[in-house]
Amino acid sequence: MRDNKRSDQDVIDPARSAPTLERERLIAPAVTGDAPPVPSVPSVPPVPSVPRRRPRARADALTDRLLYSAAMLSALYLIWWLWYFGAVATLHYLGTLIDLSRYGWTVWIIPLGITLVEMYTVPLLRRPAWLVFYSAVLLFDVGTTAFGIVELARDLRLPVINMPIPNDWPLWIGSVAGGLAAALLPERLARQAIGELVQAWKE
Repeated sequence: MRDNKRSDQDVIDPARSAPTLERERLIAPAVTGDAPPVPSVPSVPPVPSVPRRRPRARADALTDRLLYSAAMLSALYLIWWLWYFGAVATLHYLGTLIDLSRYGWTVWIIPLGITLVEMYTVPLLRRPAWLVFYSAVLLFDVGTTAFGIVELARDLRLPVINMPIPNDWPLWIGSVAGGLAAALLPERLARQAIGELVQAWKE
């Protein structure tokens, strides 16, 4: 009879088995001395260190900047000669019309003023009056430069063969092309080269 009661107590009630087993699972490590498993912490990826600029890299960057600046200064020097050539041609042709010798160095105000007008009136070309004024100044610049080149070329001789430059349509085509180049290129190229210089030393 007693054995039957013990066997009845040993039978686990299904309704109470889950909580009882959970408590036993939690208490068992403390009784047996086994530590509960420690949850694993996800590893944090290391923060990438910012590479320091090596002295050699800084020296290479400075060398590139200096070389680029030298290239822009050389370009400005060649641009100045192109402008000077156009200015001399303009003054030479105007000198055939009026006597400019009595005005001395002040005659250089003419090409300089033309250059300033062509450089700084471009944003105003949306207005009809400024467009007409700019077109007149540009036509004057190209025309006087082209005629000046023709006048200067008459006194020149071709190198190597030592022959005078023929005064016909090739000369006029070359003179007009030279007048356009001398009138349009120096101002724009100079502004771009100066901007590149400023940007190179700003970084």
